[in-house]
Amino acid sequence: MNWIPLGLLAVFFVFVGLGRMGLQRWRFGIWGWAQAPGRPLDGAQAALLGGAVLLGVEALGLAAWPDRLAAVRLPGPLGAPHPLWAAAVAAGAFALVLSAQLQMGRSWRIGIDPDAVTPLVTRGLYAHTRNPIYVGLVLGILGLTLALPTWLSLALLVFCAAAIRGIVRNEERYLRRVHGAAFQAYAARVPRFWPGGAR
Repeated sequence: MNWIPLGLLAVFFVFVGLGRMGLQRWRFGIWGWAQAPGRPLDGAQAALLGGAVLLGVEALGLAAWPDRLAAVRLPGPLGAPHPLWAAAVAAGAFALVLSAQLQMGRSWRIGIDPDAVTPLVTRGLYAHTRNPIYVGLVLGILGLTLALPTWLSLALLVFCAAAIRGIVRNEERYLRRVHGAAFQAYAARVPRFWPGGAR
């Protein structure tokens, strides 16, 4: 059971990270990596990457030294791992992220290419939330927190959610610039994150 968080991270990295980039290359001839060589990550991107690395280190620590993490577990029932719930939430998150990535088709990118003008995707999951990939990422981290309920996991959940919010705001500035009124109309009718939530 101590290997569950590390396993969830590995599955996520392989299937919705490297595997997804490979599929994009096979389908469209592009890797989908928009970060230009030599251009540093912006603050929100760097924060999310750092949070993900810390989650990986924590998951590795649980697998290697499970007894040492007992001191930083959440108190009472909150500190008891919930592997079945964790697996269910993580599986749903993986499915959501992968489905949302596939629905973007050629438009899918990791990062922002300021010189690219890709079609605005508004169908499928994107008809209910403008950012289903990021909703899935937050749910995935929640699944990890359920599997590894420590103060660090809880702090990283909040930290990564804040970083994702920053990334979304940067992407929306780009979308407003390249799509103008079309994106404004889309944003007016579809919530930023959760169905029924703020626009």
